[in-house]
Amino acid sequence: MAKEGHKWKVMGVLRPVHVLLLSGEAVPCDPQPYRTVRDLREEVQKKLKLQDTEIQLIASAGDKLRDEMTLSEANVDYGKYDLQDPQQLIQFLLDANIALVRLEYLQELVAAGRKFLRRQEAEGEFTAAGLPALVQASELQKLEIDPLGNMSLFVKDPSPRRVTVVIESISHAWESMEHPDPHGFQLDQIIQRCPTITSTRSVWLFYDFMSLYQYGGRTPPQEGYFRQALEQMHTLYAHEAIKVRIVDELTPETWKHPGTVMVFLDQAGGVIAVSIDQLRANSLSQRGLGLAEFGKDIVKEADEVEAKFRSTFGHVERLTRQRWVDVLTTAGIAFEDANVLLKDCDQHISVASFFDLLRGKTAIPEANSTLRDQVEAPFMSTGLGLDGLFTQQRWIGILTAIGCRPEDARILLKDWEPAEYISVRSFCDLLCKPVVPEEDCGGH
Repeated sequence: MAKEGHKWKVMGVLRPVHVLLLSGEAVPCDPQPYRTVRDLREEVQKKLKLQDTEIQLIASAGDKLRDEMTLSEANVDYGKYDLQDPQQLIQFLLDANIALVRLEYLQELVAAGRKFLRRQEAEGEFTAAGLPALVQASELQKLEIDPLGNMSLFVKDPSPRRVTVVIESISHAWESMEHPDPHGFQLDQIIQRCPTITSTRSVWLFYDFMSLYQYGGRTPPQEGYFRQALEQMHTLYAHEAIKVRIVDELTPETWKHPGTVMVFLDQAGGVIAVSIDQLRANSLSQRGLGLAEFGKDIVKEADEVEAKFRSTFGHVERLTRQRWVDVLTTAGIAFEDANVLLKDCDQHISVASFFDLLRGKTAIPEANSTLRDQVEAPFMSTGLGLDGLFTQQRWIGILTAIGCRPEDARILLKDWEPAEYISVRSFCDLLCKPVVPEEDCGGH
């Protein structure tokens, strides 16, 4: 109603324009379409207290925005899902077929001595009260949102009442490649930390292992949903309607006991009970590690990791590039980072080549240090570091902002797809790459 009535001051609260900085910070601004680019720029300068600093705004397509243009003329991109509008969060969950898990089901898992299940197997599970373990799309569609953004649902059984719905995202480590929580420690921590369920309050959780379709037997539609969820994964951790609960402690040694857990194994062709001590433990001691941290561990332990891989999958000589991406993401590496690491590889990668890559044997030689320091300095000064990621389109915008013609920037980055993520490190490698003299190229 506010949008149709052109009451943009109201809409600005729910759907601001976000100006993205090179540091990765997003500055929410007033989205009124008649405002000019100059107005937007001055708002950003005021909010960041940078009135004396020159700022150039660039469209998502990489073109400079002229001060006199209105936001409507500039075709401002509001992003796929607004991070303040609860209805947009619900839409994302529906679009990507993301299944939230009922907290009461997890409580019953603990009581029964069971562990987390994959999304595929959890779809056949029910609570003691007869509800599906996973929240259904029809329930998401029936959620009502009050003016303060609180979500609720009207239920009839066992008695008619309105129930407040709390949605939380669980941030956690994967303690083994096959299962994130083989000992059930994370499950116990989640139960202890989450809000209490009452007759008028339900708690729905996002836990990736149960909420997204996992590796092993994904159908083409399930694969599509999985990729769609990954592309907008930040929504589940940055949206204002979600509480993020961090489980940052790994399973203590005193908690660990011999036992089995249900996992998918390639050689078995399905989900089977496997002894916990046979799982491929992740040696990473942190959550959500990027390539820099992962690289330090994997280079030190590459021989051990390769030996474990070959002892488990001795018959495997090569995997597709996507399967190796899955291996890395299962180990806690961001999907974008895994794709950056393997971007120059062929569609099929041998086991030997994969571990050579992790050891750095195929790394690009170091460029001239003086030149490289100059190129890296702006990114290091922002705190972004060398493992920050931007899409090809964002890099084109950055080059354009410093005077490069858009067509030249596109030629420079032609080996990457428009939506593909490129790390600061790879970008600096490209800019510092020695130029081959024309006489060495046969005059071409």
